[in-house]
Amino acid sequence: MTGIGAMQMPDDFRYRKAFIKGMPVHDKWDSFRAKHPAMSRSRWAKIFAPFDALKGFDEAIGSKRNIYVDRIELEEDSLQELNLQLNILKNYTWNSRMAWQNRIAVTITNFQQTAETDQGKYVDISGMVLGVDEVNESVTLQTPDGRTVIYFENILKIKPERADLFDNVPGWAE
Repeated sequence: MTGIGAMQMPDDFRYRKAFIKGMPVHDKWDSFRAKHPAMSRSRWAKIFAPFDALKGFDEAIGSKRNIYVDRIELEEDSLQELNLQLNILKNYTWNSRMAWQNRIAVTITNFQQTAETDQGKYVDISGMVLGVDEVNESVTLQTPDGRTVIYFENILKIKPERADLFDNVPGWAE
């Protein structure tokens, strides 16, 4: 692979031939060069920057590079804590009217597996809890993008917007 700035150029890069060919080279006494003297790189960049066909190319390619990891298996203590948190969320959202009345906002760290491998990445999904479904083993969130269903097996942790949420359990006597 050839480099583009600090990045490696993909083999199927659309402008590969033009990039490798570079700028045209003229002899010192060439008639073209006499009529069109070489422009300094800073002036050349200043003139053509607004027309850069590859503007943001490095950022676009860099954003596509994902580092995938294996799914983290929770230890028994973490698993029990997660189950308790899910039970608390279920008590706050046992029907849709309760869910909208309580408006429990959480951020769930969720494992998203790739199609090609068993690996994936962990992403944080924030939203209002609409319900906890024990039959399908899932949590439904209302996010800015719409409803999102997250399965229990993919949850790493749940972080509530209210710090005391998991301290106060409705309907549970101590």
